[in-house]
Amino acid sequence: MAALTMDRPEVSILIPAFQAGRTIGGCLESIARQVERRFECIIVDDGSSDGTSAIAGRFAESDVRFRL
Repeated sequence: MAALTMDRPEVSILIPAFQAGRTIGGCLESIARQVERRFECIIVDDGSSDGTSAIAGRFAESDVRFRL
């Protein structure tokens, strides 16, 4: 996905995650496909050891709307 620029989000999405490595990618992909493009998605990883943070970090690196 190409990096997007964003002035002010219309919607804020908060995703608390713990040991969500098997599901977090699909969750974030679904959010990225939404019709409303002016959103911010904040992922809060509670110390997962299963790769949750790495997966979420890749979204944050490639799309400014996602923050870890």
